[in-house]
Amino acid sequence: MSEERPAPALAVPARREAVADEYHGVRVEDPYRWLEDANAPEVADWVAAQNRASEVWLAQVSERAVLEQRLNVLLRVGSISLPTLRRTRDGTLRLFYTRQHGEQEQPVLYVRDGVHGSERTLIDPVRELSGDDSNIALDWYEPSADGSRIAYGVSRDGSEDSTLYVREVDSGERLPDRIGCTQHASVAWQPDSQGFFYTRYPARGSVPAGEERLHRKLFEHRLGQTEALDRLLFEPELATDFPGVSLSPNGRFLLVSVSRGWSETRLLLTDLAAGHGRFTDITPVGQHRYAALLSDARVYVLTNLGAARYRLLAFDPDRPGPSNWQEIIAEHPTDVLRNFELSSDALVLSYLTLDLGAAAATGSSRLLLVDAEGEAPRPIALPALGTNLGLSASPAAAELFYGFESFVIAPQVFCLDTRSAESELWRAVAPEVSGDDFEVQVGLATSADGTRVPFHLVCRRGALGNGAPPRATLLYGYGGFNETVLPRFSRSLPAWLERGHVYVQALLRGGGEFGEDWHRAGQREQKRHTFEDFAAVAEELFARGITSPEKLGLWGRSNGGLLVAATVTRQPELCAAAVASVPLTDMIRFPSFLIGKLWEAEYGSPEEPETFAALFAYSPYHRVSPGSAYPAVLVTTASQDTRVDPLHARKWVAALQHATISARPVLLRTELVGGHGAGASLSRQAAELTDIYAFLLRSLQAN
Repeated sequence: MSEERPAPALAVPARREAVADEYHGVRVEDPYRWLEDANAPEVADWVAAQNRASEVWLAQVSERAVLEQRLNVLLRVGSISLPTLRRTRDGTLRLFYTRQHGEQEQPVLYVRDGVHGSERTLIDPVRELSGDDSNIALDWYEPSADGSRIAYGVSRDGSEDSTLYVREVDSGERLPDRIGCTQHASVAWQPDSQGFFYTRYPARGSVPAGEERLHRKLFEHRLGQTEALDRLLFEPELATDFPGVSLSPNGRFLLVSVSRGWSETRLLLTDLAAGHGRFTDITPVGQHRYAALLSDARVYVLTNLGAARYRLLAFDPDRPGPSNWQEIIAEHPTDVLRNFELSSDALVLSYLTLDLGAAAATGSSRLLLVDAEGEAPRPIALPALGTNLGLSASPAAAELFYGFESFVIAPQVFCLDTRSAESELWRAVAPEVSGDDFEVQVGLATSADGTRVPFHLVCRRGALGNGAPPRATLLYGYGGFNETVLPRFSRSLPAWLERGHVYVQALLRGGGEFGEDWHRAGQREQKRHTFEDFAAVAEELFARGITSPEKLGLWGRSNGGLLVAATVTRQPELCAAAVASVPLTDMIRFPSFLIGKLWEAEYGSPEEPETFAALFAYSPYHRVSPGSAYPAVLVTTASQDTRVDPLHARKWVAALQHATISARPVLLRTELVGGHGAGASLSRQAAELTDIYAFLLRSLQAN
């Protein structure tokens, strides 16, 4: 960053206070703690002033109107989900799926009888539930076993604070059942479709203030009764435990899966026919992950127990102890087993292929069809190198659906006949651009400790020919919570690529791309590896002449927002612009807000001396250094975010604006009606993306 002069006048100064805490003998200053209180009038005024300053700066981008128009066209190409399958009592295969197209602000839930039957609208959250309020969203849904009824959750303003409703599928009638506090609910219908098991959070006032998003419990609901009469079936040991529920098709075995962070799962089983209601922990002691799927006679378990790249086990629910577990699919030498599904007569396995030993890393999905014992393997051909978006099947059907997309191929859904192994394209999104206009490259960077870090690069075909000057480049990363960052189709990205600019996606430690070892290498005290990997990819792009620090922009969301914020404060000279969306930045006080306590399993706790030292060493809010020339920074957040509290964005922006000596702006964009991202209407997505791309165009002097 060559230019150093006082911060631009558009910065909105925030007052500083002499506030500090002591952790393990270390003084931790917190001059902007007053910005934590979103209800304080002074904070509201400061946020409003920040929004006005950001609007003024972004309005000066000459290409903004053209960009906004293009994004509105690109985003309206639509979406399609995998169908959820149910077998009706008369034997019809019933499909439930969401689709969004044209001017629809939110995805709509459709139903059809038969793979190629006529579709009809079942739930339109905007028109049927809200009186044309585009800020109400369908969060989740779960049809009953016979497809006659459906439980679903809706929320407003991006909050994800779902209320559960029940609807008759044939008539479309909404039943009187209504249950609150069901965000991210797990639901398992009983075979008679007259009731279900479900998870919910405590009502406000029933637990200590600030713990409303902890203490998730399992209840039984019978249709027609009030929420107050629902029977408590299971309460986890820890307030931070996250239980989910599933039921065998015959209704006999109820299985609870309890996640403790992103590295440990416990499986607990009860035999409902026995009537005692006692759950037995059937998983071995230790930090391992399990994902279970029940049939009447067997439980299949995907696990990293003894297999960092995962394997598939099975057991008889009448003999559930680990000593009786049978290996169905062994761990693959290089590929990660990411998912599986069970149809009436076959298993389908979804693998991620990533080989760091290759001259250039490759990243793609592959599907394998096997019998119920893991034998007779038959590969399922995918359209190209790309990403399997998931699998959907039912033990009552031979049909299985799978999704596919890539950087240059819009989402497609295929129907597989597991008896013949033949696939047909069922539905697809018709993009507004041709994938042939773009090309994808793969590469490897070398991190600080010698680890090879893969990345994907996307650009307009021929943009990086011989002698091409450094291009404006957007580098995206996540690197956490065992999430995999894979080739996905972005509806907005062509607005960037069509101008000759470059997009790069890094696969960082902390993610799950190479299995559990890769995840743990970027977790807790090892989190610095994630930041070092990100910087290594940037340096590799410089070395190849693809871009330069003056032409590089960074972008990340949530944990990826932390990644960007940490990179800016660790290496401000690495880039000219950075976008941190809904970021974490105060890594000392994060457990005190919203669901932050859940993240201690991933980041560590500041109450522990060793993890405090690691957290304090990179915490972006605390690493802001006065007198530094920071790059242009845009921080986006939303007032209704129920995951990452917007206070992280406010405090970091205030600290940066006070500290920077660069002429480059530090902007805060707060969406006053919106959340973490889920449930955002199409119009709000377009407005935010317009601001992000406009910010990058101006900051990188690109057009």
